[in-house]
Amino acid sequence: MQKYLDYSARRLLWVGVIIRRKNLEFLLKSAYYLQGNVQLIMVGPREDENYFYELMSLSNQITQETNGRIKTIFLGMVDDRRELAFLYKNAHLFWFSSLCEGLGNVVIESLISGTPVIALPVNGIMKYLILDKDDGEVVDTNDPKYFGEIVNKALYNTIYNRDKIATRAKNRFNAEEVENEYLSKFAEILKKKRTNESV
Repeated sequence: MQKYLDYSARRLLWVGVIIRRKNLEFLLKSAYYLQGNVQLIMVGPREDENYFYELMSLSNQITQETNGRIKTIFLGMVDDRRELAFLYKNAHLFWFSSLCEGLGNVVIESLISGTPVIALPVNGIMKYLILDKDDGEVVDTNDPKYFGEIVNKALYNTIYNRDKIATRAKNRFNAEEVENEYLSKFAEILKKKRTNESV
């Protein structure tokens, strides 16, 4: 996989299953507005062939219309965890645009790798994962152009400290911290329930 990376370009990574609810066309449309040479790296199995071919067609169109400045590679499924970790660590940014999602494990994986994240709110989930502007940004928009402009700022105008991103994420998302957070939330719910029952 490493041979496919374009080290002369800014690299944007996306990881997931290629299905329509992942909203990848939004990311591709925002790519029109990116500056300089950019490589879009899409990793994951394609479960919706028709959607995949739509994305391929759109990515080819973007490459032609930007005179080759914006190029997309679809790497398919990456089973080797070391290879996937390499892709996270060698991306300048991770971007995410799902219409709906569970927790968004790929966002956590990116942060643990020290790679900042630019994401749509995804039903409000991302505000719990990206707490600090130093880790990236949650962009509440339906406008690919505006999203692309935010990505540009992150790619060219912001200096992220990747070691600090990784440290913050490892501290926040370790198993004990997550367990304590769940226990705290459950205790809060039980307390509210008891208060309501006693009224």
